[in-house]
Amino acid sequence: MSKTRDEYLQKHWTRYPEMPQRALKTGRVERHFLGTQSVKSLTLVNHPSSVNSFQIEAGEVLSDGDLVCLLPGNRVVLLAPNLTERKLNSLMWAEHRSWQQFVGSIRHLPRHRAFNRSI
Repeated sequence: MSKTRDEYLQKHWTRYPEMPQRALKTGRVERHFLGTQSVKSLTLVNHPSSVNSFQIEAGEVLSDGDLVCLLPGNRVVLLAPNLTERKLNSLMWAEHRSWQQFVGSIRHLPRHRAFNRSI
């Protein structure tokens, strides 16, 4: 972990805060993205309801696997940090591709076979 991240988690982060009511999206950070939304340049806030809460650029603190929620006004709240080592996604690519091929074949099965429905 970086020094900035460690310092934020120890001194400023409220441990496992409640989900903010006005959250637009929730998920895990992957390569500084929450889905298709880049979170690197957004503002990480400690308390979404407090005007005087500690704020820092999200890219300095967030890492892959952190659970965050996106708020109006380009703000992000860290709900739960990822404290474990994550595998590189590129190492799992072959496994992922095989799984997607399997799922695709299952979806296409009803189209290629005539199923007899008994009523």
